[in-house]
Amino acid sequence: MTDLKDLLDDAAGPEPAVSTDDLTADLARGHRAVRRRRIAGLAGGALATALVAAVGWSVLPGATTSSPAPAVKPTVMPTTSATPTTGVKSSLEHPVPPSRQQDPRPIAPMPAQPVRLVKNTTAFPGPITCTLIPEGWAVRTKGSAQELYDPKLKNPSPYRDLTYTMLLQSTELTPGPGGGRIDRVPGIPWHQVGMERAGKNRAAIFAIKDSSGAGLPSEADVYVQQGATDRLIVVSNYAQPLGWRTYPTLLQFADSCHYK
Repeated sequence: MTDLKDLLDDAAGPEPAVSTDDLTADLARGHRAVRRRRIAGLAGGALATALVAAVGWSVLPGATTSSPAPAVKPTVMPTTSATPTTGVKSSLEHPVPPSRQQDPRPIAPMPAQPVRLVKNTTAFPGPITCTLIPEGWAVRTKGSAQELYDPKLKNPSPYRDLTYTMLLQSTELTPGPGGGRIDRVPGIPWHQVGMERAGKNRAAIFAIKDSSGAGLPSEADVYVQQGATDRLIVVSNYAQPLGWRTYPTLLQFADSCHYK
């Protein structure tokens, strides 16, 4: 044994000298190798655990790997709208009945020159009177209305009805949300309707039309508020023989009317 060891030592040569620094470096490399093996083992275990958990979840009934957020239904606010006032019964003798459209007789003629307004010196019969009157015309009561007519037209039967007279009627504002209303448009406050002026008074003009939508020049209902009161006067002009082709003369006449 001794001879063999000696032969091997002679063949390998003398052992290299090992310093303290070499030993320290070898020891550090060993520690690093051990740490790397431990980290690799932990990472592999965690990955395996995650895979096993994922596989186990995926085989559960009705399970999914991802749960989408539930759809959120948009909130729909209930719509609201203004409800017109109902149940207001008009005491006025309009709108124009369809019978006028079906009447085969001709419309009363319109003169080449309009009838002038002149000062009235006699109070009208009925609750309303006016300080102006169409020249040569007269007034009579007709039901709840007062009718202006041309007495020179002795026999109006050849002409279509409601084409040769003018009516005066009484009405008043009725309570409603946002202010008083008139029977013609009960869903809208009067202060939003009466945009015209008859002198110092608030007024509104409504063109008179039959069921066909047709109307004649200057035919209109004029509502005139009496100052700041709830009382109004309605002037309904059907009179073609007046020759009032536009509204200014009609407004001037309406402004002159008032309650007795």
